[in-house]
Amino acid sequence: MKFQLPLLKISACVLAFGSCQLQADSVTATYSAQDDGSALADSTGVFLGVGALVRLGYFDASVDFATMNTSLTTLDTHFTELAHIQVGFFDGETVYENTANPPTRTDGTNMGLDGYFAGKVTLDPVFRGLSSTRMYMWAFDTPSLATATSHAIFSDNDWLLGTTGTTLFELGTADPLDKNDIYYAARGVGLSTPAFPDADKNIVNMLIPVPEPTTSLAALVFGLGLMFQRRRSES
Repeated sequence: MKFQLPLLKISACVLAFGSCQLQADSVTATYSAQDDGSALADSTGVFLGVGALVRLGYFDASVDFATMNTSLTTLDTHFTELAHIQVGFFDGETVYENTANPPTRTDGTNMGLDGYFAGKVTLDPVFRGLSSTRMYMWAFDTPSLATATSHAIFSDNDWLLGTTGTTLFELGTADPLDKNDIYYAARGVGLSTPAFPDADKNIVNMLIPVPEPTTSLAALVFGLGLMFQRRRSES
């Protein structure tokens, strides 16, 4: 009897100690804030400075953005990072070529623009089991999570890696009015000059301050005090 193995499209086969690892075609994903209304700003509306951290990845199913907002480290335990970049850096393809202002370079190097960025990552979603996993962009007001005092989370309902080819996650597509999108930020108007002159009325996505743990604790103690006092008066 003749057996025929299923056809596999193999991009890499690594032989090591008699084993062979089969991988499917990879996906190249660009994650960016380059389009109209996509610029990042701090909680006061000022464009985020060059160097602020932006992470691409996914959250597990048990995440609760509202209740976990008081601790970025707790929220981070539910997040898996696939790539990260700093505001002002462009590893991906830029879409603007404005010869009248500084942002004229389209070679993928640092353009040093407040509020804007573009990163690129290549991976194998099938091999990693991520082809149907929703992607998120997580932004901070400083170069690291440990020092951040404000943050924002964005995800369009269509931000999936797929299985092959290229894909684009543009921050401006996360719609605060779309119930299927994730928009954990504040919509506002930037206080600095738009990096790109044709930006949509200088609309920005403002980060949300992280509540101080001491403030949250004080509110809890105050609430417990009121409850205890009420019970005493009722008795």
